[in-house]
Amino acid sequence: MPPSWDPTFVRDHMIGVIVLRQGQTVHAIAGNRQAYSPVTAVDGDPVQLAGAYADFGLQQLYVADLDAIEREALPSDWLARIID
Repeated sequence: MPPSWDPTFVRDHMIGVIVLRQGQTVHAIAGNRQAYSPVTAVDGDPVQLAGAYADFGLQQLYVADLDAIEREALPSDWLARIID
């Protein structure tokens, strides 16, 4: 079996993605930011999504705060809450 099909290999090499908009985790759809909607599985809660990734065994997260990116501002306080 190739390593890419081994669940442990995939989990150890997968990076969880959290995209924030107005304090909620949203589904990023092909760069169409007007179509982004909250991740319903976690009611848009980024801390809950980070916890779900951790429960799955993911070791890394990529967090994109769209409000900070679009306004070239500092990231929101959500980053500190996700890390905790």
